Amino acid sequence: AGETGTLRRVFGQLSRRSAYLRYHSAVPRLTPAMERQLTALVPGEHEALVAEHDGEPVGIARWILDPNEPGVVEVAVEVADAMHRRGIGDHLLRRIMAAARRAGAHTMVAHVHGENDAVIRWLRRYGAERPRDPYAPFRLSLTDLALGDNEVDTGHTPCGCMSGCKCGCSDRSGSDARETCANPGEPDRATSSPSSSPGVVVPFPRRSSWTSSGVTKRRA
Repeated sequence: AGETGTLRRVFGQLSRRSAYLRYHSAVPRLTPAMERQLTALVPGEHEALVAEHDGEPVGIARWILDPNEPGVVEVAVEVADAMHRRGIGDHLLRRIMAAARRAGAHTMVAHVHGENDAVIRWLRRYGAERPRDPYAPFRLSLTDLALGDNEVDTGHTPCGCMSGCKCGCSDRSGSDARETCANPGEPDRATSSPSSSPGVVVPFPRRSSWTSSGVTKRRA
């Protein structure tokens, strides 16, 4: 919670095209309101993982509980353009789905821009059906999803990461990036740039969302 430095640094590594696909709108920068919402992590409700390469953040994945649908979480993933095609986004997606399932979620939803072919391929590979309504989210059952031994972790710590990683585990998938938890205890940790953006700016989809898939704004 509060790691706005990491958020900005990941966002700064996104091209305009990647930021558009992620936030479904032209987002030249993260506003203070977006930064507050995206770093307002609460264990069991809104959790995030950060991928690092050579000590620098290069990707962020998050899940957030839908307050109107018990057991349903919305997921968001973003990866720095220079680190595309290395399997980092797919690895983060598996880890974040495993984390949400450990927290009791049974269904994942993801609002994905129709031109975001990479994320659509990921979700289809896991069995998500393409929605008929272009504004509707992809939905995927987490109950019986086989995520692999490397993605199903053994515990859960108050910081929102896996007890096995102790807030800084090595990536066991063979990638040269490592994953850490986004932290409540270290605000503004020096890291990276592109991040999920809340539904504060997006005209697409109709239901405000902050994801490439992503965090849904809480509704009153």
